Amino acid sequence: MSVISAIATAQPEHVYNQAVLVDEVLDVWAQRGELSTRDADRFRRFNQSAGVAKRHLAYPLERYRGLRDFGDANDLWIAAAKPLAVEVLRGALKRAGVAAREVDAIFFASITGISTPSIDAHLINALGLNPDIKRVPIFGLGCAAGAAMLSRAHDYLLAYPRAHVAVVSVELCSLTLQSGDLSIENLVATSLFGDGAAAAILSGSETGAAGPEVVRTLARFCPDSEHLMGWEISARGFKVKLSRDIPTQVASLLPGAIDHLLRAEGLDRADVRCWLPHPGGPKVLDHLAQTLALPAEAFALSRAQLRDFGNLSSATIMWILAAQMKALASEASNAPAANGASEQGAYAVAFAMGPGFSMELLLLKM
Repeated sequence: MSVISAIATAQPEHVYNQAVLVDEVLDVWAQRGELSTRDADRFRRFNQSAGVAKRHLAYPLERYRGLRDFGDANDLWIAAAKPLAVEVLRGALKRAGVAAREVDAIFFASITGISTPSIDAHLINALGLNPDIKRVPIFGLGCAAGAAMLSRAHDYLLAYPRAHVAVVSVELCSLTLQSGDLSIENLVATSLFGDGAAAAILSGSETGAAGPEVVRTLARFCPDSEHLMGWEISARGFKVKLSRDIPTQVASLLPGAIDHLLRAEGLDRADVRCWLPHPGGPKVLDHLAQTLALPAEAFALSRAQLRDFGNLSSATIMWILAAQMKALASEASNAPAANGASEQGAYAVAFAMGPGFSMELLLLKM
């Protein structure tokens, strides 16, 4: 058994509403002479249906116009990722009441930039983490990486129940967007993705820590599906690959995975109070709600996350978990003692999908 002792989140200070971002992108394309009226109309339609109201960016809008190539964008990623990673991990440690030297292992994920050594090395130096710490940097799992890290941290703590594990994600999606790419995939990505970071501290059963309990996890790889999503990497950076078949694939494959996860604990969907999907996009959420026979409000926290911050790739699942923890704590504190007690142990299912094509699911007792 392991518990999520604390989660901390952060976003860059530069925030823009969706209309401003749309106008900026269209202006860049127009100045390059690459924009047709049809493309502009299509981009505006994508943004109107994206469910995103505003997003935070690592840098002011004007800085993106000066990006020359992948190297330039990646240098900016490293410069912005380091302080954000420090901020969220420091915050998570403080909330958990865990000293930096007590962290036994650290998982770090990002799909929006690369560095060697990876950002977790900077965290060890900046926060004074244990020099004997086990490092697990992750690249390539995309949006699924946040859920995957939480699951692998849980696996680690089953073997080391006296340990604490740090899970950190920094995603600066704005630095991957291709200003010269008018493909539908890039138009969709430019409409959805934002910048942000999150960190969680997971603690083993013998630490005495309190928090949502990780009951069980499930990873599922879908054979012959590599084409559904990923990057094409070139001198210009990360070019997104997003198949229009993703919502259909997710809706056809995920319900079975959820049922398998629940049955292993003698549960079914009716036992789940909190549904916490990664909001890949509004169509994915709509298909999932329909397939799982859930009301639209079942995914309210995921839709709110998408609206207020955009899709933060691997960091998003921790943002949604933090929001759910806050909502349940507020609910318990405002309820009569008897009612508050009755809500302890509500089951939640959190899940995310990523390149591979793969799925990561967690069954939690909140």
